[in-house]
Amino acid sequence: MNIYTCKFQNHRSASLRSVSVALLLLIFSLASTVQAAEFQQLVDTDVEQLQAKLDEMKALAPQLRVQLRKVRSRVEFDVRQIHAIERSISHSERDLERLIIMHRGDRFNEMRAHFLADSLRRKSRNLHAGENYVMALIEREQEDPETAKSELLEDYSELQLQLGSYNQLMDECLVILSVQNIQNENEVE
Repeated sequence: MNIYTCKFQNHRSASLRSVSVALLLLIFSLASTVQAAEFQQLVDTDVEQLQAKLDEMKALAPQLRVQLRKVRSRVEFDVRQIHAIERSISHSERDLERLIIMHRGDRFNEMRAHFLADSLRRKSRNLHAGENYVMALIEREQEDPETAKSELLEDYSELQLQLGSYNQLMDECLVILSVQNIQNENEVE
């Protein structure tokens, strides 16, 4: 046995140990995740409320997208932020549709519902970050008297109003999901 094979064998056993430790950690984390994801099926009235909120969000989304593009074309707007807002809008609508379909159907999956609700929470955070970004731009434009154009400030205000309305609808959907699951957890205990 030469020095290279000896080092390789020691390295191999260390890598196998690290892989086995990583697998054990993964198994324990999945087991704890499964226990934490006790997401109960919503009652029909809550599903109808979610559907009404989704319909309002879908009605508001095209206006919001037009306003985003209008403002983006006029000023130095961070395009990544615009795309993040638009992605969050479309993904949140899609996730909400999936949740509603799942709750109306016969095949309710607690884990999938839990992941969709988490995805909605992340999209809500992204939308709030986008709203904060727009508010910061409005404040910056208002401070600079040379570039303070009334049309631009009106567009910013309209964008902020529409983003705020969309965020409020999203937050109401999350409240419906949270309240129902808190009630279900209390019934189980």
